[in-house]
Amino acid sequence: MKTWVTMAYFAMFLTACNNNHVNFSGIKVFDSQFNVALETDEKNKINQLKKLFNHKTEFNEIAPNFKYLIEFETPSGIERWKYSSKGFAQKHSTEDLRIFALLDKEQFNQLAQIN
Repeated sequence: MKTWVTMAYFAMFLTACNNNHVNFSGIKVFDSQFNVALETDEKNKINQLKKLFNHKTEFNEIAPNFKYLIEFETPSGIERWKYSSKGFAQKHSTEDLRIFALLDKEQFNQLAQIN
């Protein structure tokens, strides 16, 4: 019984984590004036940005001032996220209103050319 409960919890955890992971092969970052701050499909840079962006946690305690729009090129099309230079991200969606906090925002901001 204990094993079953542990496996069920682990499965729920993995499902919850996957909801905010983005598998992308290209990225475009727009500032508040819709100027392109970064556009790349360079594999090494994408791998670094992907690791940093997907290392986040749900954080719905504040309403960040999103000044950036990030477009990810995914296998299923373009996925857009609103982003704050303070490391907060939210899918550009009316259905999923969760806010996430990147755990290493400084490195992500530097690589994504976000001030």
